[in-house]
Amino acid sequence: DDRLRVFYQLAEATAAIDEIDAALRRALAAIVAVLGGDGGVIALGDQPRTLRRAAEVSARELVVARAVIDAVLVRGESLLLRGGELEGQTFDRQGVRSAMAAPLRVRDRTLGLVYVDDRGRADRFEPADLELLVAVARLAGVIVDVSARYERAVALVEVAQQERVAPELIGRCDGILHVRREIERFAATELPIHLAGESGVGKELVARAVHAMSPRS
Repeated sequence: DDRLRVFYQLAEATAAIDEIDAALRRALAAIVAVLGGDGGVIALGDQPRTLRRAAEVSARELVVARAVIDAVLVRGESLLLRGGELEGQTFDRQGVRSAMAAPLRVRDRTLGLVYVDDRGRADRFEPADLELLVAVARLAGVIVDVSARYERAVALVEVAQQERVAPELIGRCDGILHVRREIERFAATELPIHLAGESGVGKELVARAVHAMSPRS
């Protein structure tokens, strides 16, 4: 039942693709709770230098060893490390006794990694736990990919909506966006419209845009 709860959280995450970091935090919390580890991190990025933490549980001071990042992110490997297998200053400094990591992958692309560790027991994680982590990472990778596609689609729609109104007005700053909104708002009315402004600010462009957007166009 506990392990099923992890997949329930991932299912919930698919319904929150516009808030991907919050969804990943809930899923990671369920993973750490089920596996009994001390902390965990989900980091997004396709290269070690581009990694950013999207979710963490009891991991404010946690540092993922570079050897783990290279194995998971660069070579696409899943890792289960226990006892003597945990070689390196990063593990020693943090007192890590056991750790697991898996890549977030979609087709042939690596989108990040999920990592959990334990500071108390060298036998905390078993091969079956790594299988669970790999399955979770695969689903999380799909969710991250879908979220990115969703954000791009929303951005394209917003650009298309902006360009529909006065495409001659170049720019995306707050001032231009405000002018576009005002054009769309007033063009829909039957009110007479007076445009004022210094020479060269674009009054004729706005006048043409108001006419083009109006029912009388």
